[in-house]
Amino acid sequence: MPKHFILAARSHPDGCVLDSYPSSLKALWQATVGMPLGAAYPSPPPDFEMSRRLGGKVLFDCVENTLGYLIVSERIRGILEAHATTAIEYLPLRLLNHKKRYVSQAFYIANVLGQVDCADRARSRYVESSMRPGQFCDLTLLCLEPARVDTKRNIFRLGQMPRVILVSEDLATALRDSQATGLDLLPLETQP
Repeated sequence: MPKHFILAARSHPDGCVLDSYPSSLKALWQATVGMPLGAAYPSPPPDFEMSRRLGGKVLFDCVENTLGYLIVSERIRGILEAHATTAIEYLPLRLLNHKKRYVSQAFYIANVLGQVDCADRARSRYVESSMRPGQFCDLTLLCLEPARVDTKRNIFRLGQMPRVILVSEDLATALRDSQATGLDLLPLETQP
């Protein structure tokens, strides 16, 4: 089984953080769990404002947020479009800086579609949700069941915790080689 990494935005004290939902965005949760939004996504794209409470003003290719989205620049979108073997819905957004001016770069919510139930429950360390049996609400160690991982997919959401996005080593290498900023590729623990 190929090696996998958790794909996330890297926390940086100078990096901007998005921490509030735009009022025009009615479908909030679908893009955090891999459900397509299609025509339900607003047009024109919603405005996301940089937080005044959290983070700084530096804009990275992968934007940290408290909303559960994977927010990426055109650079990361290009890498994903060229290499990803799973369908991804790219939902455009407009980003406002601290002075309420639009930034010139294009950004998207990268909604990785679908989920794969492949966590090894015996070796992983997690807290199961009391409200959603079978789902994790906290995860401190993730091990995968090799037989349940679809090796044709190089990016997917963990079925037991869909906000966790996993990438295989080949896609992680392409993302690293792109020199995209603000990315974290966290290796999974494989020992029991």
